[in-house]
Amino acid sequence: MDAIRSALARNAHCAPGLLTTRRVVETPHGVLSHDRDRELIALVAMERGATGLLYWYGHVLRVNPVDPAKTPPWAAVLVQSLQLIDAPDVDTLFRRVEYTLSRIARYEPAYAQERDDLYALRPDFDGACAALVHMIDRFDPALRQDPIEDPYSGERWEQPEDWHLDLRIIDVYGLCSEVDENGVYPDYP
Repeated sequence: MDAIRSALARNAHCAPGLLTTRRVVETPHGVLSHDRDRELIALVAMERGATGLLYWYGHVLRVNPVDPAKTPPWAAVLVQSLQLIDAPDVDTLFRRVEYTLSRIARYEPAYAQERDDLYALRPDFDGACAALVHMIDRFDPALRQDPIEDPYSGERWEQPEDWHLDLRIIDVYGLCSEVDENGVYPDYP
């Protein structure tokens, strides 16, 4: 096993990226953040979902203001994706976050029980980070995903009344994939 570990350590192509090693990465000039302001991404969890491995990200960024006369607010977002986002350096990581979540829309809205379970607006970066901490403290993937009903069990699953699909992340990442006239996605950064 030591020889395998040594070989992995010697080959730069085999190194894990920043997000999988640090779990939280920040940049002073984000790609998705309004006016390229600060941005933070966190790898919250990886788990087996119904359709494959599911990644949960925490994202803090400045969003476009609804009223242009007001100061743009900061958003804390908890988002799920089937796509692992990682990179060897900070700038590439945030370009890949933008590519994966916004350009090709590889994210899924999740379920919430309370208003700030998945999306919270705050007046400043630190407040948005504190909101993300609260989301992570309360995080339970079983409460955030649509439960899979076993059609052969004979039991009927009833969705709790306080569950709702939180679609506000569409305001941050958009709704459609960006493809060219041939249906091809833009180049991966």
